[in-house]
Amino acid sequence: MLAVVEAVFEADAQYYRQTVDVRTPKQWVIDLPEMVWEAISRPSGTAVMEIMLASRSDNELADKLSVMQQNIDARSHEWIVERLVAAGLSDRPNGEAVHRLFVAAIRGLSMEALFRRDRADSKKSLAVLGELIGLLYPIAEAKPLKKGKQR
Repeated sequence: MLAVVEAVFEADAQYYRQTVDVRTPKQWVIDLPEMVWEAISRPSGTAVMEIMLASRSDNELADKLSVMQQNIDARSHEWIVERLVAAGLSDRPNGEAVHRLFVAAIRGLSMEALFRRDRADSKKSLAVLGELIGLLYPIAEAKPLKKGKQR
């Protein structure tokens, strides 16, 4: 089960690396809720959540998974900070807590979508989550062009 979690993390990391190639740093931050949703709501993301739930009744798995998840969270947060800096932003003092809340919210939305069989409703919640991220990490507005110049 631990090998599955590690393999899913590596596949998700590859997915995120690909998203960097097709977005500006600011657009990447703006699109983050949708990108994380894409990764977590896949069948492989669901499998990881099922393993997390299974660890409740297996202390050995729970201990090992906890250490692995802490490592994954640290690596993921470090990478997000790099993306924030590339967008001209800096991490918040409580950035790791924001990261955990963000991932937990999307995991919860993914579970809810599975239960309700309604991904459209989750998309509305993702939009709200995107607004919250925008408040926590404001993206500078594009400067208006001088009169007579086109955008």
